[in-house]
Amino acid sequence: MNVSEPTREGVFVSFRVELSAEEIKPHIEKAFKEAQKTAKLDGFRKGKVPLSVLEKRFGDSIRADAAEEVIKAVYPEAIDKAGVDPIAPGSVKDLEYDPESHLNFTAVIEVAPEFDVGKWQSVTVEKDVPEITDEDVERHLTSMQREQAIVSDRAEGEGAEMGDRLIADLQELDESGLPVIGKRHEGANFELGHDVLGHGSDEFIVGMTVGETRKIKTHRHVHDGEGKEATEDVQWQVELKKIEKVELPELDDAFAATVDAKFETIDALKADVKEQLDNYAKFQVEQRFEGKLVDALVDAHEFDVPPSLVEDTIERLYKEQPEHLRKGIPEDSLKEQLKPYAERQVRWYFLRQKFIDTLGLEATDEEVDKHIEEYADRTEGAKLQDLKLMFGGGENKQRLVDEIVGRKLVDTLKEGVKTKEKKVNFLDVLQ
Repeated sequence: MNVSEPTREGVFVSFRVELSAEEIKPHIEKAFKEAQKTAKLDGFRKGKVPLSVLEKRFGDSIRADAAEEVIKAVYPEAIDKAGVDPIAPGSVKDLEYDPESHLNFTAVIEVAPEFDVGKWQSVTVEKDVPEITDEDVERHLTSMQREQAIVSDRAEGEGAEMGDRLIADLQELDESGLPVIGKRHEGANFELGHDVLGHGSDEFIVGMTVGETRKIKTHRHVHDGEGKEATEDVQWQVELKKIEKVELPELDDAFAATVDAKFETIDALKADVKEQLDNYAKFQVEQRFEGKLVDALVDAHEFDVPPSLVEDTIERLYKEQPEHLRKGIPEDSLKEQLKPYAERQVRWYFLRQKFIDTLGLEATDEEVDKHIEEYADRTEGAKLQDLKLMFGGGENKQRLVDEIVGRKLVDTLKEGVKTKEKKVNFLDVLQ
């Protein structure tokens, strides 16, 4: 078998394979013997048709079909001779076949992309810096107050006030004031102070009494077909069924003690709340920073990706979509929408491995053992010896190694790239 020098274009490597008559002869003979096992002809029992008869009746057809078997048989050896490391089965083109003299074909193989990451440290990534304000603390304290609120029914004839909890039947109306079919909500539960029915809607409800019905006009924010925010007018008919008065406890030292006995003063509670919000915000922005980091590195490295891996990733993403999306959007359309995400995932897969190799990252046995010990310490009921047996080898250990190396990679990349800080408030963090 003669294998030509491979040529590369992007993620495709091709090479020519040439086989002589002597090399393909055993495969053709095998094809005749296989055909003999299943051949059925009048006058002969199954499997007993003489090869000479098969040659006369089906020789050309068997030889033609044998080409595929020849290619299957020599393909792995040809790839090995070419020195190619495939990531997909590949394909065959430009077949030339004469059973009496030769069989030649061109193999086209998908391989990993070639690219360089030498300039990754010049990448700039925006990093949010959260600021916890007194307003953030007060907002959280209010939610804590509500957990200890005293709730009681308002007296008969007493009107609703801001902060009250209401139960009402809501009916959306069209421009002419007629009910919109399918837009009735019976027993809706909401609180005055949040404008749940639209901008400024609570002002129209304040003062209503149980049993009263009012029509209100307001507007709400919507997104148009292009993803831009807009406003639309809306009308509601509100039939008030119940009003609950919500009395919040005073934010004083006594309240702080009810939250936790360790807080002797309300100022101590506020300081703790601020610290907790700060820790939460830092954790969230750190997670987002890692996502922005990956996006920035993917955007900074342009290279071809193997189409077969993209297709496989699209199929996986499609299967992961909620059932209502798969039923509501034609399969081809949804897969086309998923393609950019699939391409980015494949790109990051190769980038990640390239960074690991370039930076020489690995997980030592000591690091694996330490990871297992830490897991045992924070997992109730876990026995260290059992965990060591579980992660002592095979796929389980490899997953653990990948996790450790992956963490090292993210930490190294975070320290190496340039960052541009952006101040954000706590509400931005929650979005």
